[in-house]
Amino acid sequence: MSQQSFLDPNGFIVKNNERNVAHDWMEPDNEAWYNRITERFGIAWNYANTKSKLTYTYNSDGFRDDKLLQDIQYEPYIVTLGSSPIEGGGVAYEDTFQQKLQRTINTPVYNMGVAGFSNLEQMHNFVNLVTNYNAPKAVIMQSVLPQLFSVPDPSEKDKMVTVGPWTLAYREGIERTRGKEWADNAIQSLHLREATGVDELEQHIYFKLAENICKDKGIQLIILEISSPDPMKDKVNCDWLNISGPYDRDMEVFKQQFLKSVFYSDDEEENILFNVNKYARDLFHAGDWWHTEAADKLSQVIK
Repeated sequence: MSQQSFLDPNGFIVKNNERNVAHDWMEPDNEAWYNRITERFGIAWNYANTKSKLTYTYNSDGFRDDKLLQDIQYEPYIVTLGSSPIEGGGVAYEDTFQQKLQRTINTPVYNMGVAGFSNLEQMHNFVNLVTNYNAPKAVIMQSVLPQLFSVPDPSEKDKMVTVGPWTLAYREGIERTRGKEWADNAIQSLHLREATGVDELEQHIYFKLAENICKDKGIQLIILEISSPDPMKDKVNCDWLNISGPYDRDMEVFKQQFLKSVFYSDDEEENILFNVNKYARDLFHAGDWWHTEAADKLSQVIK
């Protein structure tokens, strides 16, 4: 499965070039860490014995869903867009908030979340959706960290990679694969976007565009705030839901979270296990509690 994003012939930007195949792992959910956590906590860990049970399968559209847009677009349906928290990193498909919500409201909820996406890809896919398919009754967008941005992959110009806090975390490996100059430029751009405020300006423009399109097409716009405080709140006319997960807006803190800092805590072992069990299997994304809360809150907001 590709870790790069690309423009699919269907008009969507996706990452998954192996369709309708069950993948056992998706970074940062990997077997090495699974074995390490299992060895330390055994069956007391919520995700013990989930190898080959928690998998990632992407449909012909390129998304983690067992439905196809062409099959549901002629009935009332809901779409979710965003990055890995929306895709459901580290949790089983049936435990994602989309599936929980779908079972609650008896309406198709389509998952267009893609790991590592920035606001740019999210907005592109939203525009492609409302341009080429019947409009959904509601669109649920993630307020993605504005610092993230995508650039052409230097090794494959027709593909893109997203620069974010993980670029800081994996700098040495990135230097080996893409070169030190590329890594230096990417990290400098990451800091400059935040320092100049262009990251939040772009996000504001994207959300106002979504607001206007939804108003024109009669679509309910819902934005999920998953890391607080979010500067976009009160700047967009939409239904805004705060469902904060373990995602810090500070890039240095985010980097440490991405490196699974909870595992290295110097707290007592039982407290570490308690905190570990709040995470998904990848020990970075929020676990089942977050998806349950998201589904519950969304079911009360969707009209």
